[in-house]
Amino acid sequence: MPNNYWHFMVELYNYSFETCEIPDKFKEIHMVLLAKKGAICKPDQTRPISLIDNFMKVQERLFLNRFLVILENKGILPNSQSGFITGRQLQTHVLLRIEQISSYMANSSPVATVFVDYKSAFDQLWFMGCIGKLRKGGIPDPC
Repeated sequence: MPNNYWHFMVELYNYSFETCEIPDKFKEIHMVLLAKKGAICKPDQTRPISLIDNFMKVQERLFLNRFLVILENKGILPNSQSGFITGRQLQTHVLLRIEQISSYMANSSPVATVFVDYKSAFDQLWFMGCIGKLRKGGIPDPC
């Protein structure tokens, strides 16, 4: 896209955020089936990959950047948060906790450990409760 058209895109994205509406064209998703083994296979031996529109990818990135600024300004984002934050990886956080537990055990300190299956935990997430916590934290309601 030529550089002189970007101001139109900025206006479109800002309007989209203000009205909580996403243009239908941005919502188009293309599904591609990739074969797990071999070039030709049955549909049940494929892995579906969804390819979202580039404009939607930009919109998601803009939203994430704006949302992170709100969270940081309000002091809501804990330092231990690792997911979806540049430079903070879950693996690093897990390794830090393992090192901490090992250190306690080496010093004969009592250690209580809880193991959580995060995938199952996320599948059972109470989304309305999360929205309520965001409201209490000062995050404005969607339109």
